[in-house]
This record gives sequence, structure tokens and C-alpha cells, in this order.
Amino acid sequence: YGLLAHELQGTLSPILRHYPERQGVESEAVSSIDRIRQLAELRDAGVLTEAEFQSKKTDLLSRL
Repeated sequence: YGLLAHELQGTLSPILRHYPERQGVESEAVSSIDRIRQLAELRDAGVLTEAEFQSKKTDLLSRL
């Protein structure tokens, strides 16, 4: 997930520089990726089921 967040940030940064009103989107995207990473850790620890993890991950990604 760390590589994905880095790639996403690298892709969005040049685009968002042209749209100052959308600059917060980049931090939202990175925040969502960080949240997915945290949820994956909870899933791996047995706190969340795979279905719960997938549901929340889908929800977070749909907001990007």
C-alpha cells in the first residue's frame, strides 16, 4: 500500500497544480490509502473480516 500511495501522490501532484481549488484532493487520496492500510492491518490481525475490509475499502476508493 505504501507504493500505491506514493504513485498516486506522484500522479496527482502535477495535475492538481493546475487546479488550485482541488489541491485538497491529493491529501484526501493519500489519507484514504493510509486508512486502507490501517484497515488491512486490522483484517490481518483478525479484527475485521475480509468482507468488512473489502466493503470499507470500496467505500474509501469510491470517494477519490
